[in-house]
Amino acid sequence: MSADDTDGNNGTQPDGRSFAYVDISDEDAYAAMAEIGGFLDITPGDFKLLYRHAFLHALERLSCSVRAGEAMDRAAPSITADTPLIRVAERMTETGIGFMPVIDAERRVLGVVTRSDFLVCIAPDHDHEALRLVGNHRREQKGLDQGADTPLAGDIMHAPAVTVGIDDHAPAVMDAVRRSGHARFPVIDAEGRLAGVLFLNDLMKRCHL
Repeated sequence: MSADDTDGNNGTQPDGRSFAYVDISDEDAYAAMAEIGGFLDITPGDFKLLYRHAFLHALERLSCSVRAGEAMDRAAPSITADTPLIRVAERMTETGIGFMPVIDAERRVLGVVTRSDFLVCIAPDHDHEALRLVGNHRREQKGLDQGADTPLAGDIMHAPAVTVGIDDHAPAVMDAVRRSGHARFPVIDAEGRLAGVLFLNDLMKRCHL
């Protein structure tokens, strides 16, 4: 998961301690392994994978009754495929949410756009070489013209989106997290229309973790 996948509110355990599921870096893993001491025959990547799976198993064990519809944000913003990215950026800044479902006229989810997707907008002549190279690579992946104007949301969105149902309980959400590696999802109703956005941390809060 990327840092963008950690948007949402921190949960709070019964004893008042804050606890949120967040991505950990290689540096975090090295530091933790050093504190444990002794000989650990494990790589930082293995350490992070073990952490994620152990956390999800614990969450699933402790929270089987909460539904996605009970923890989702109904007011979370959405966009359409023809929304200019400058407007997407403005809405992300206004709301502080770096994840937006892309919907059609019937509110069916077509894909999602995250902050990291804006890398495709880095101009080929950008003076920061690393960003320019990454931007070029992302545009090639998306099949966009290197000289094209700033693309629309539909040009850079991830599709199809991984969604969860409004009546899905925590175990089904945890399964979606395991399959996708994501920590936030568009929530759809029985007709397949967008009902809200679920952030994993908000689910944790409802589960009293």
